[in-house]
Amino acid sequence: MNTNSVSSMSARKRGFTLLQILVVISLVGILSAVLFGVLTRGRATARRADCDVHLKEIALALDTFRQETGHMPQALGELVSKKYVSAQTLRCASDPDLANNAGNAAYSSYGDFYVIREPRDSGELPVVVCPFHSGDGLHGVQAYKGRYTAGFTSRPVVVSGTEITGAVTITRPGKGVLSNPATGKNLALRGGDRIKTGAGTIILHFEDGSRAEISANSEMRVLDSYIEGQRTGPLYSLTRQLSGRINYFITPGSHFDVATPTATAGALGTVFEIKILPDSAADVDKLPETVLTVTDHAVAISTVAQTVEIVPADGSYTVQSSAPVAVSNVASTSTSWWERFLASLREKIKKERKPRERGSSS
Repeated sequence: MNTNSVSSMSARKRGFTLLQILVVISLVGILSAVLFGVLTRGRATARRADCDVHLKEIALALDTFRQETGHMPQALGELVSKKYVSAQTLRCASDPDLANNAGNAAYSSYGDFYVIREPRDSGELPVVVCPFHSGDGLHGVQAYKGRYTAGFTSRPVVVSGTEITGAVTITRPGKGVLSNPATGKNLALRGGDRIKTGAGTIILHFEDGSRAEISANSEMRVLDSYIEGQRTGPLYSLTRQLSGRINYFITPGSHFDVATPTATAGALGTVFEIKILPDSAADVDKLPETVLTVTDHAVAISTVAQTVEIVPADGSYTVQSSAPVAVSNVASTSTSWWERFLASLREKIKKERKPRERGSSS
């Protein structure tokens, strides 16, 4: 037998075929992808847990601040300046803008996501929300006035290209300016997105049928829109109006809060307009004011000190910066706006039932 042919046969037996090498490479790639996904989800879960701890600390600090001062802070920065929490507590590890502000000691991830409440408001109202985890496929995190947190499912806010006119800019944290949808196409917004109009207008649609019509030269930020339950429940939407004029049309039964520089407007089944002053470059040195005009039903507007209920008959109502609401012509009550709305809804149901009862008895 030829020894050279035996050697070559042995070498071929000891080697690998091309198919075997490709199979091994494929298996390594699949395992790497699975491992990477597990590690990524693990890091995202850890960041969310860290954020939850921060929001619990903030909720406790807000309650302590309320007990010691008799009112809520105008901004979260007061908790740091008055030593209730550290500056690090106001930062979320999932905030995509955190790295760019590493040298800014005053930077806060949650600053725009703080919702002003008054001391007597219900503990079931959110005071701070964090939207930075929705991109990880996880729920958002919400901190409540009652010193607890939750992680309810966030829902998108939809913008149609057909309802955008003129100059409108939509910015997303970590992504920058988004491309506006073409006519007939939709764009899903999420918590943290900022909408700024120049000479244009835009309409935002919420999942419950509520909408916000943003006028020219205005700015809004979507804070969060989530289901108040793990699977089912009413939609709770929160926005921050930074400037300009916006009209809101809220579907009955839904919860909708508009945070402004001076107050928070809470609505259930209401039509109203909010205008932030000053609205011109000539007035930039003036302190901001919130002007509320209610067209239908009522809006409860809260400052750091108290809540008043505004109805159409009250006309335009102004809340000045860092000042309690003036109540010379509007009654202030000791119960929360949520309790008052429930009472008004119960009264409305009673009135609707009486004609039906009389008709059935006859």
